[in-house]
Amino acid sequence: YVFIHYIDHDKISKYMIRNSLKNLEPRLTKMGLIRCHRSYMVNFEKVKLIKKENDGLNIELDIPENISLPVSKTYIDQIIRKFSDNQTN
Repeated sequence: YVFIHYIDHDKISKYMIRNSLKNLEPRLTKMGLIRCHRSYMVNFEKVKLIKKENDGLNIELDIPENISLPVSKTYIDQIIRKFSDNQTN
């Protein structure tokens, strides 16, 4: 199962679908989402901050609730590259 969290009228809502992130990733990537962990994809337009902590990188989102998502070692280079590309544009 995949849980999709989205903002609806400044409130976080959740929708569940029966699929895998692996199957959804190609379609979601075209919509601006990026994989940051084997369990998470994130809308990069909502990324407020990427923090380096003792346990690795974390992404903080620019949404009403204070949410922090981990970045796994597998996806660190991809996240850094995406962040760098957005800074130069």
